[in-house]
Amino acid sequence: MLELTHLTKQYGGLTALSDFTYSFAPRFYALLGENGSGKSTLIELIAGNLKPDGGTIRYDGRDTARMGADYRSLIGYMPQKAAFYEQMTGTAFLAYLADLKGLSRAEYRQQIPELLETVHLSEEAGRRIREYSGGMRQRLFLAQALLGRPGILLLDEPTAGMDPTDRRMIVDHLKDRSREAIVLFSTHILSDIETAADQVLFLKNGKLVLSGAPSALPDSSEAAAVTGGGHPASLEELYRAFFPEEKRRRHE
Repeated sequence: MLELTHLTKQYGGLTALSDFTYSFAPRFYALLGENGSGKSTLIELIAGNLKPDGGTIRYDGRDTARMGADYRSLIGYMPQKAAFYEQMTGTAFLAYLADLKGLSRAEYRQQIPELLETVHLSEEAGRRIREYSGGMRQRLFLAQALLGRPGILLLDEPTAGMDPTDRRMIVDHLKDRSREAIVLFSTHILSDIETAADQVLFLKNGKLVLSGAPSALPDSSEAAAVTGGGHPASLEELYRAFFPEEKRRRHE
């Protein structure tokens, strides 16, 4: 269990995340919100890359700030912007990161071919990363997040730049992983998560404003309040009601 209590993060005078409280168990969670809503900040805080200005993060009752390497070993992290050693091959890149994560050679020799197959890169594994397309790089960076079978997967726009077939494949695999791991999946692509997510969390202006099962949210009283009394027909319609500015950006 990952428990976040009154979590707050500020940048100067801007509050990026405000009084966020939520408990995560092994499930598939989708984070929805427009740019600047606090999704990436939340992921960075959970990953330990940022320190909160207030509140706590506990894993199985332990303060994660005091767990050190024990907590870091639980994390599989994929930020929005990936950094690569472009002269490396796909296989060498994964082996290098497996070393950094402390995996044994036996572990990563088994896992790397499996992960390359999972992200549909087996045939390109020997090519240098500088030759990869944007979608291939995205899939490779997802593979590194899966190394070590982490108990907490933090994925910030993981399917950006992928074609629909690859997106579906990735989401299906993450859904399987969520049986044993907490999967936190930030996205703007609602079709990726409508049927996969167990819970959807709406963030707006740094605050958690709505959460629940994707099938139930359109019929909730909170959804009716946002739309002025009527129930939205779908999660997509609810999203547009919450974030009209995001809708306009999509059509510009």
